[in-house]
Amino acid sequence: MPSAYIDIANHLRTQRSERLGNTALNAADFSAIADAGYLTLSVPVEMSGHWQNLQSTGPVLAESVRALARGDSSVALVAAMHPSVLAFWHAGTGANPLDVITHQAQRHFATALDGHWWGTLMSEPGSGGDLSKTSTQAVAGANDTIALTGEKHFGSGSGQTSFMVTTAREDDAVNLFVIDMRDKAWDGEQGLTMIRPWDGHGMCGTQSHAFKLENCAAERADPGKPFSIARPQISNLSAVLFCAVIAGVLDEAFDYALKRLNAKHDGMRALERVELVRANNEHWQAITLFEAVRDKMGTPDGVAHARQAKYAIAQHAENALGRLAKVIGGSSFGRSSPLGQWSQDVKALGFLRPPWALQNDQLFEAMF
Repeated sequence: MPSAYIDIANHLRTQRSERLGNTALNAADFSAIADAGYLTLSVPVEMSGHWQNLQSTGPVLAESVRALARGDSSVALVAAMHPSVLAFWHAGTGANPLDVITHQAQRHFATALDGHWWGTLMSEPGSGGDLSKTSTQAVAGANDTIALTGEKHFGSGSGQTSFMVTTAREDDAVNLFVIDMRDKAWDGEQGLTMIRPWDGHGMCGTQSHAFKLENCAAERADPGKPFSIARPQISNLSAVLFCAVIAGVLDEAFDYALKRLNAKHDGMRALERVELVRANNEHWQAITLFEAVRDKMGTPDGVAHARQAKYAIAQHAENALGRLAKVIGGSSFGRSSPLGQWSQDVKALGFLRPPWALQNDQLFEAMF
């Protein structure tokens, strides 16, 4: 199935010059990805989808995202969100993660079959990326309705996603909620106000806007399935899919750089040769780590290894792209060159998902 996304990436690559610096998503891209069957990868086989379990379907998703990242990293990042959040409804408490498909899960999976995309609106100012520190409040209303009030940023895929998953505090517990974004205005009339459009140096085309929620209608995620139970599976898949985006960017950057450098192969200076070899080694280490955690999804060590690999892969990617820029020279930072944009994209992934400080805290605690 990833071959279909290679074809899509090849098409996106033909538009690279127009896409450089693009700050908006193109709905046609996501229609093409959906038509290739990507959305069905998050739907259980019991509902005519292709999701079996994390061990079997996770690697297929990872390679699909990796392929898409070679065409457009922003598109790939938004695509990675969709299966990551729907993983909540796959996570069961028994030995089989699909032992129970609740009525709510059936409704949500059905939206994916109908072509709807899912995303996240979780990060909050001042939280340092720690979802447990959410200050957004959830208040129960009549007829099982929920109203959310708080501030969120990094709603990647805003305008493209039909549903956003978010967190809020309810009776001193952090729970997961779903906001139906279809036909919802962003002017505050329906409890949702866009307070800042995404203007990032990296991943600039993801539409990761910031929003204020004020009595915004939402639905509580399955009450019988606490977020703490589902979180390991969500964390495992999302971390590997973020690694997949970086891997795809690196793959494309090296193909691009080697084609540029082929003509000057014999005349390269000693420093250029050394930097290129070092960059190639960083690339190799990043891809080796990615493929290792791709194949360990769903195992007892899957979450810990994916978290550690993401940290290392982000570092290797920054180093590798920096070295490539040194070899290619000043033209690599021209707006007509994708290398400068790719460098910012991998930095954005390292900083934002989750932030470096939180990653260090998590890895430090895991050591003990």
